[in-house]
Amino acid sequence: MTTRNRRCPCGSGERFKNCCGAHDRAPAVRRQAESSELLRRLMNAALAAQSGQRFTEAEDLYRQALAIDCDNFDAVHMLGVTCYQQSRFEEACRLILRAVELRAGSSPPLAKNLGLALSAFTSAQAFLGGELEQTQGLAGRSFFRRGNLPPLPGDLPLVSVIADCRRGTGGIRETLASVARQSYPNIELLLIDGGEASTDLADALQGLPIPYQIISQTNSGDDVALNAATERASGPYLSLVEAGDAYDPQRIEWLLRATSGAGGQWGFSNLAYVDELGQPVRYGDRPDVNALFRRLDALCDLGSVSAGFLEDNPVVCSGNLLFDRRLWIELGGFSGVDPIWAFCLEAVLVSEPIFLDEPAYRRRIRCIGVSDHREPADDSEATLVAWRRGLDEGRPIANSALVDSIRSVSAKSLRLMAAGLGHLVGVETLLRYADELGLKTDSACAS
Repeated sequence: MTTRNRRCPCGSGERFKNCCGAHDRAPAVRRQAESSELLRRLMNAALAAQSGQRFTEAEDLYRQALAIDCDNFDAVHMLGVTCYQQSRFEEACRLILRAVELRAGSSPPLAKNLGLALSAFTSAQAFLGGELEQTQGLAGRSFFRRGNLPPLPGDLPLVSVIADCRRGTGGIRETLASVARQSYPNIELLLIDGGEASTDLADALQGLPIPYQIISQTNSGDDVALNAATERASGPYLSLVEAGDAYDPQRIEWLLRATSGAGGQWGFSNLAYVDELGQPVRYGDRPDVNALFRRLDALCDLGSVSAGFLEDNPVVCSGNLLFDRRLWIELGGFSGVDPIWAFCLEAVLVSEPIFLDEPAYRRRIRCIGVSDHREPADDSEATLVAWRRGLDEGRPIANSALVDSIRSVSAKSLRLMAAGLGHLVGVETLLRYADELGLKTDSACAS
């Protein structure tokens, strides 16, 4: 038995007579305890009714629970699920969206239920006029392997290779040698140097059998340096490479055949990876490189080159690019803190990229930097977010294949949602769909 002078059993540290034993507080404490017990019983009864498929009864019990605590996450969430089970999909979406707000995040079960509700609602509303499932044959399919390449252009246009050496010349000899031994015969080389050519660069250039020029760019940004090199280049096609990386001997020939033969304006290839010592890095060797392998595997699975740009950077690194000078002129050159990535996002709006599914570019993994892997807070991620926002706001898209890609990705997401795999779509995407559908959260307090 608790005496009035002992510490209160509630854990407050006060004496019982000054805490729960106080005459003016005891009724409120008792009422709070009774409400908590009633809430617990209501939730248990509601879950039992829902498990027994007595959905009307379960809904009534959840609403009684919310009358006691209108911000109870479990009651809001499960009421939404009960509405879904009764085919009241819009109400279900609003309630589960409210549960996401209350949880300030998501969990696989919550994302699953939100995905199911959104999928059912969009199907009931004939989302996008029923067009999503009709995009199986994507326009502008632009995947190539060495076995299905078009022939070379008859006039063998000059390809200007731009090698950026401003961040050091480690491995530059191997880089330049890989450019010089290309199977394609009509090449010039432009080297961007951060000032006067270093000794390593001068040594690497000795005996180089192709014409070259050095473009000195001291303390200039990437966009300024790349634009300066492109302006000095003579070729109608330009190919990039980073110092330390290397081309496969057929890279330029294969990419030019794929790009010009398909009527494209730009393209990139799959990659091989080597470590700091030049040793091959294969799938399973390093988690950071595994992520890069999976990025291009996902591109192939999507069935469209455009689709890869909606979620990530399939080009992977700034050296893995060949483009038509006319595209560079049309887009106004390079700009931004990550100019290659920004260029690609602008280019995909007007022209479907070509993907050569051959490891024709050898990437040296020194450390994972901005061009290889992006964290959510960095500039490249911000560039993608701003670009996606522009698409959501109706920015014009001249590339019909990208339009099909957007629809195809949406269709794939809806199929995952309908299969109860909303967590694979991601809560951010689910919330974006809800916003596009005009769905707002349902305040359970007003229910």
